Amino acid sequence: NPTGLISEVLDKVVNKIVDHIEKSIGPSPLHYSLFIFGDGGRRELTLNPHIKLGIIHEDTNNLTLMKTTRQYFREFIDILTKHLGAISKPGASCPDERLVISEEAVRSLSEWISIFRKYSSAPFQYHPDIDLLDMRSIRGEGSLLKELNDQIRKVVGESEEYMDYIATKTVENRPPLGFFRKLVVEKSGEHKNELDIYTKGILPIVSSIRIFSLEKGIIETSTLKRERALTKKHAFEEGEDLLRAFDYLLMLLIYNQIEQIEKGIEPDDFINPEGFGYLERKTLKEAFNLIVNIYDVIEKGYRTERTP
Repeated sequence: NPTGLISEVLDKVVNKIVDHIEKSIGPSPLHYSLFIFGDGGRRELTLNPHIKLGIIHEDTNNLTLMKTTRQYFREFIDILTKHLGAISKPGASCPDERLVISEEAVRSLSEWISIFRKYSSAPFQYHPDIDLLDMRSIRGEGSLLKELNDQIRKVVGESEEYMDYIATKTVENRPPLGFFRKLVVEKSGEHKNELDIYTKGILPIVSSIRIFSLEKGIIETSTLKRERALTKKHAFEEGEDLLRAFDYLLMLLIYNQIEQIEKGIEPDDFINPEGFGYLERKTLKEAFNLIVNIYDVIEKGYRTERTP
């Protein structure tokens, strides 16, 4: 599993950087967990990594200690982003493309729980980052993140509107299929005649399997483990086909990224289907058509046209 290996390497890199940080500025005043979410949380990073990090620290009623902790983590994330920014892509929580973590992603346990409760009250108003549903601790007190994840699953599971929001965000991202199942590519710009296989192919499958997993209360984070749990415990008929499509699209992306690196090109998420043979194009179209079909299931099960 190349994405699992890439994720494992990143975990080790981050931990080495944190070792350096703690030698430079000392340990955190409060126990904390540094977590990764999104692709990294699912252990599905590619050679064009989209890195999103956050921090959860224990609560305290000591205002002085809280102030000291916030100052500590400002310096902490400044050093961390300087080291990791060069290999990261912009994250939804980090508007500056050089950042992989922002001050808004550093909160106490009670603050994180509170903000998710706020999100659940009006998700279409607050537009929470759905990738925060895929979090994994890579440093520190994992029990803090486990408690947060338990609370998140409870909050999301009890909010019909939150599930509608997740469904809406999922089906908004349409696969690149036009009339007569023709592949839709970029018409102009840097990626003319190419298609974003990550955004338009891989993410729709990830998001679809995630919403069915949340619906069934599955606690797994990776797409593979979620699909296996859905198929084994809930007779998820589309599961195996979705997973095969996921593996195929991921293989195409990784293979293309390796070719780009070998040519001295910075790897990205686009592929050019022009050079594909008949079988490759047919398989690609079948994968995208499968996404269209699973979107139909989601749209029938949730209100995906709700407005704020």
